[in-house]
Amino acid sequence: MYTASPELTDGQQQPGTRSVDPHNRSFPISELPSELLSLVLLYSLPIFDPMESCWEYDECQPYMAALFGLRYVSTLWRDLIDSTPSFWMIVSSTWSPKAIKMVLRRSGTCPLAVHHILYNDAHNGGDADEATPSRTFLQLVNPYRSRWTSVIIELPRELVAEFFDTPLPRLDTLKISLTDEEDAVQPVIPLTPDMIDGLYSLEHVYFNHLPLQWNDVFGRLNRLKTLSLSMLHNITAEQIIEAISLNPTLETITLASLEAEVQHQPVDWALSNPTRASLPRLRLFSAEVKLDLLDAILQNIQIPHDIREIIIIPSPPSSRENNQQFWTKTMSPLFPTLHRMHKTTGGSSISLKEKGTAICTWTTVGESDDGFELCIDNWGHTPALDWIASVVNGWESPEELPGFKFLTSSGSIGFSTTFAALQTIPRMTSIDIAINSKNSHLWVFLEALGGATPKGPPSFPFLQSLRIRRWGLGFAKFIEVLKRRYTNHQPKGWRPRSNLQLDFTTRRPAWFEDPSPVIIHLEKAEELRELDGVESVRLGCLKGQPGMLAVVWNEEDGQLAWG
Repeated sequence: MYTASPELTDGQQQPGTRSVDPHNRSFPISELPSELLSLVLLYSLPIFDPMESCWEYDECQPYMAALFGLRYVSTLWRDLIDSTPSFWMIVSSTWSPKAIKMVLRRSGTCPLAVHHILYNDAHNGGDADEATPSRTFLQLVNPYRSRWTSVIIELPRELVAEFFDTPLPRLDTLKISLTDEEDAVQPVIPLTPDMIDGLYSLEHVYFNHLPLQWNDVFGRLNRLKTLSLSMLHNITAEQIIEAISLNPTLETITLASLEAEVQHQPVDWALSNPTRASLPRLRLFSAEVKLDLLDAILQNIQIPHDIREIIIIPSPPSSRENNQQFWTKTMSPLFPTLHRMHKTTGGSSISLKEKGTAICTWTTVGESDDGFELCIDNWGHTPALDWIASVVNGWESPEELPGFKFLTSSGSIGFSTTFAALQTIPRMTSIDIAINSKNSHLWVFLEALGGATPKGPPSFPFLQSLRIRRWGLGFAKFIEVLKRRYTNHQPKGWRPRSNLQLDFTTRRPAWFEDPSPVIIHLEKAEELRELDGVESVRLGCLKGQPGMLAVVWNEEDGQLAWG
């Protein structure tokens, strides 16, 4: 049922006869020409980008919900939308056969985006009774294959060859996956030469959990802008490198969970290899694969210096020897790129954690998509920090760069060598650490903050923010540390570059963080706030809890405020 629009007035029926106020600059949208109104409505709809999809059953729902919402506004809009093919360019198996036929009819001769993801109770809510089965869906949409421009499809093994059997002359985007979720190696799905030749027009591909004849497939793809591979078992590093080399127009490379056979080459030879693939248009390189595969790929391609995003997450962790070779040698051509990204995004952060192995993550902190994320696993926290320090100190004027942020938990800072390595990284402006009440290594850090000896200068001269979660110690020594840091008796020529913002907030109330927490009294908070060099003090928890009373310091009035 559709709601009818109100009756039009005489003035609306004859817009040319009514008087117009020359000072009124507004223009009724109902009087726009149909072509212009349809464009306004079309651009108001959510964008459906096939390569941004996440293999979700109901990915087309936001677009269709918004489209039918516009249809309900008035009869004029409904009739305009129903008669304009460009509104009906998405067809999904999540709809009933009747709805699919209606969309195909209304789409006219426009390009089609075909979406078929099987319903899975474990990952998708709602009712799948209206969904169309795979074979039925293909039978409905196959007559329109000449209009397919993008396909997101999940198929059982027996239908994959049938899918490739008929040419797709206008297809430029293909995301295809087997429905089988087992990780076991699958037999290769045979494709005829005619089937493979039908892939020539592809510009964006995503192959997931799909056993194909990769030499033949990659040999036919030479116009790619996007190459995404995941969950592939019958592939080699050489085949991946060949696919990249044959497509110098690549803008995006995404690799994840690939069980690829690797034949190593000497790193020194590879870095000077004149045949390394040049990728001048590459803007995103993301790899979450085994380190030996990642090592082989980076040895054979040239990542441009103006790339916008780099994500490198070796998984699972490699040996410490391989880590050292990869990060110090294979990654060395990217050091200038990391420098540029750190500078343009406003800094970067370094985090340490224990998750079976010692993990160090170095990532940019900007709000834009530009930047890098590097995950150093199973090398040890100290060697990883030493490597970051060596990279940063090799940059031009490192002390003039945007600042670094450091985050860690108590289990990750048990050794003084970790702090020693951290101190060699210039422009550390923010430190966030979680300390439990029994961790004596806290004082290793605090002594470095205030100066380990009366004659030694304090560390981290650029520090602006210090957050200590799960505080469980007294304040007498901490106050002495801060007094020593900001006293006039520091070594000649040394002084902190900015005042310090102290933060003792936790994510949850103290009794959730620690069974026997140490409550910070307001008198101590006031004493900290009055110290020279302390700009502000924050207490409490970040997330509000029912029945809790917040106490904050009002900087304008110079007193406590209750809320």
